[in-house]
Amino acid sequence: MIKQELQKFFQLISNKNFKEAEETLGKIREKLEKSIENFGYLKALEGLILTFKSDDEKLYLKRLIEAKDEKEINQFKSEFLFHVKNELHGDYDRGYFKALLDYLNFIKKS
Repeated sequence: MIKQELQKFFQLISNKNFKEAEETLGKIREKLEKSIENFGYLKALEGLILTFKSDDEKLYLKRLIEAKDEKEINQFKSEFLFHVKNELHGDYDRGYFKALLDYLNFIKKS
C-alpha cells in the first residue's frame, strides 16, 4: 500500500537514511499511476530528499523540514492546503503541494 511506503519514506528522510529513502521512493514511483499530479507529487518528495541533504539554510523547504513549532506547522499546512484546493493551480502544482502537506501531517503525528 502506498500510504505505508510513504510513511516509511518520511521516516527514512527524517533519520537521514537517504539510500533507503531513495529506494523507497522508487517503490512509490512504481506504485503511483502515471499522471501530471503524481509527477508533481514525486518531484516534491525528491525535493525533500535534496533539502535534507543540503546545508543551504536559504532553501524554502529547509524551513519546512525544520518546523517544530505547532503554530508554524499549522501555518504551512494552511498555505499548502490552499494550494492543493485551488483550481487555478495546475495538476502538477496540486500534486506537489499535496506531498508537502502529507509530509507535514507525518511531522504532526510524530
